[in-house]
Amino acid sequence: MPKDSLTDIAIHYMLNQWTKLTVYCTCDELRISNILAENAIRPFVIGRKAWLFADTPQGAHASEVCYSLV
Repeated sequence: MPKDSLTDIAIHYMLNQWTKLTVYCTCDELRISNILAENAIRPFVIGRKAWLFADTPQGAHASEVCYSLV
């Protein structure tokens, strides 16, 4: 395998992160999926398109105030 190949780079990266990987594998509190975080922010991400074009400046300001508190 050539030294500059992507596979070689990936293997060396993994070996350099080995201690972090083993700690991750032994900790039951860490999850491999971030789906809970993604579901928590989904309403704001979906709403972002709707809020982009507010009907009135007052409506845009009201949305700005409400979501800046969140």
